[in-house]
Amino acid sequence: MSKRLVAALLVCCAVLGGFLPDLNAQSGDGVKDRLADLENKVEVLLRENSDLRTKVSAMEADRSQSDSDAMIAGELERYVNALAYNQDFSVVRPPSGVQEIYFRGEWRTRVDYRSNTGDLTDEIDDQGLRLDYKFNLGFGFILTPNATEEGSALFIETYFEVQAAGRASNNTAEDLASSIGAGAGGFEARGNELDEVQLYEAWIKLVNLFGVDDLTLKIGRQEIVYGSGLIMGSNDFFTGTVHDGLVVDIPLGGGSTAHLFYAKEGAPDGLVNPGLATGGLLAGRFRASGDEDEILGIYTEIRNESLDPVEIDAYWVYFGAHEPNSNVSPINGTTSADPGIDSFGRAKIGGEFHTLGILLKSWDLLVDGLYLSAEFAYQIGDDETGADINAMVFEFTTEYALPFMEESRGRVFASYYFAEGPDGDSTQGFTPLFITRHKNSTSPGRGFSRLGNIDFIPTQNVHVVQIGFKFEPAERWTAGVTYLTAFLNHSSESVTVVQTGQVFVDDRHLGHEIDFFAEYLHNSQTQFFFNVSVFIPEFDYIFENPTSAATPFREVDSDLAFGAYAQVRVRF
Repeated sequence: MSKRLVAALLVCCAVLGGFLPDLNAQSGDGVKDRLADLENKVEVLLRENSDLRTKVSAMEADRSQSDSDAMIAGELERYVNALAYNQDFSVVRPPSGVQEIYFRGEWRTRVDYRSNTGDLTDEIDDQGLRLDYKFNLGFGFILTPNATEEGSALFIETYFEVQAAGRASNNTAEDLASSIGAGAGGFEARGNELDEVQLYEAWIKLVNLFGVDDLTLKIGRQEIVYGSGLIMGSNDFFTGTVHDGLVVDIPLGGGSTAHLFYAKEGAPDGLVNPGLATGGLLAGRFRASGDEDEILGIYTEIRNESLDPVEIDAYWVYFGAHEPNSNVSPINGTTSADPGIDSFGRAKIGGEFHTLGILLKSWDLLVDGLYLSAEFAYQIGDDETGADINAMVFEFTTEYALPFMEESRGRVFASYYFAEGPDGDSTQGFTPLFITRHKNSTSPGRGFSRLGNIDFIPTQNVHVVQIGFKFEPAERWTAGVTYLTAFLNHSSESVTVVQTGQVFVDDRHLGHEIDFFAEYLHNSQTQFFFNVSVFIPEFDYIFENPTSAATPFREVDSDLAFGAYAQVRVRF
C-alpha cells in the first residue's frame, strides 16, 4: 500500500473522530459501530503495509545476496578453470567470446658471491660479487567452449611469454654468456643486459579434442618437463628450457596418461660451400646442409588402484643429431644444459640414440612418512663419430618424516646418483638430455639441488651420495643442510673445466660439498632463498701442455671453493 493512501486514511480517521459526538447524536449507535469498523480496517491496512515493507526489504536483501553469490560463483568457476589448465589466475573482464584472460610473470633478483668456483684453482679470476636477474611476462586466453552432443566441449587456450635475463659481475670468468631459455634448438648466447628481450613461450592448446575428455594437443614453443626432470627438465631456477614442437596428452583411464612429444632441437648442421646456389625458388641463396636435430618420445604415467601407493612412469625418447659434431655451428647445436651451470662443461649432444627409462615412486609404502623413488634409464645408439653408445643412469632418493618432529616437519633425506661415462670406442657417456639440476623448492629426497649448489659435480661419469636434514623452524620457513660426496666412475676420465680447457684429475674422489639452505615464503607470490655452500676437493689437476715436449703435463693444486647467495622471487 502506498504512503499517500495510508496518509489519506489517517486524515479521514482524524476528521471523523472530531465529528464523532455530533454524528453519535444525530445517528446513534449505528454510526458509532461503522466508525469502529473503519478504524479496525485502517489498523489492518497499516499492519499489512508494515508486513509488505518487511517482505520487500527481505526480497531486496535476498536479491543482493543472490547477485553477490552469483558473482562469487562466477569468479570461483573462472578460478577453477584457470587451475584446471595450470594457469595463474587474474581477474580481467574478458571480451565477448572469451571465457578467461590471464597474465602471469616472474621477477627474480639474486645477489651471489663466489670464490674459486670456476675451476678450483687460482688460474683465473673467479672471485667476487655478481647480480643475477630474470624477468618473464606472459598472457593468454581461453575461448568459450561450444557444447557438442558427441562429447565434452572443446576448450582452446593460447599463451605468449617473453623473457629477459642477465648477469653483472666484477670479473670476467664468472661473467659467462649463458643460454636464454628461448628454445633448446636456438640456445643463442645472450648478453648480460635486461633489455635483450626474447620469446620464451608461444603455443596454442586444444583440450577435449574430438569430444574426448582430456585429449589435448599443444603446439608451439613450450616447456616439455616430465617426472623428476632427470631426462626432460627445464632448469627454471636459471633461464629455463623450451622446445619448438608439439605435445599430445592421451588419457588412458584410471588416472593414467600418455604424453607424446616431438620437437625440433637445432638448426641444420653445417653449411654448403659459399657461392653454391641451390636453384629453384632458392636460387641465389644458400641453405644449410644436413637434417635438423630433433627429439621424439612418449612419457607414460601409470596410475592404478591395484598399484597404490606405487606410481610408475615409463618413457622412451629418441634424439637425433644427424651430422658430425664438428660441423655444428656454435649457435645451432643442442646443448643439454645452460653452459654457465656445469663447471665440468656439457658438450653439445651428438649422435643418434634412444633413451628408455622407468621411474618408481611411493609415499608411505613401508611405513608412514616414508618417501621412496628409483629411476633407471638406458641409452643405446651411436655417438657423433659412429661409435656405439651403451650407457645408463640410476638415481635413488628417499625421505623420512621424523615422528618426534611432526610439528616442525623435520625430515631426513638421502640420494644416490650414478651416470656412466664414455666407454669403449665412444666419446660420449650417458647424456641426461635436459636435466634439471636445481629447483625452486625442496623436492622429496633432496635439498634445493640434485648435485650440489656449487655446480661443480658433473652429470656424467660420476657416483654421487647425498644425505641431509630439513625442517620448518617457524611458520613459512624451511631450512636445512645437505652433505654430498662425489667419485668419478673412470679414473682415466679427462674433463673440461670452464675457461680452463682439457685436463685430467689425479684422483677419482672429486671431493665433498656442504650446502646450507633456507626458504621464506612471504606470501603466495613472494619467496626468499638463502644459500651458503663449500666444496672441498680431494684431487689435483694434471694439465696437458702439448706445446712443451720437455714438460707435456704439469700438476696444479686444487683449492676450496665457496659460494653464497640471497634471492627474492616474485611470481604473479
